[in-house]
Amino acid sequence: MADLERLFAAVSGAPANTDFNTLTKLMRSAGFDLRMGKKQHAVFINRTTHQMINVAKPHRGRVKPVYVRECLKVIAAALREKE
Repeated sequence: MADLERLFAAVSGAPANTDFNTLTKLMRSAGFDLRMGKKQHAVFINRTTHQMINVAKPHRGRVKPVYVRECLKVIAAALREKE
């Protein structure tokens, strides 16, 4: 759980500077599996609730902040449920 909280704090502090590998680590530690969709889309699927989040994978550089914020919102809701 400490790894999830550390990654969550780092990503939420700078959503515009998040690369795809960091976002993938965050989502996997939160209980999501990664499935690559067609072309450059990645789909994160929650193992227990089967909730899906679609993220456009960049060719290089950073993930768009709108996708990062959507992932953070879902993880924050899941963390609140656990408390």
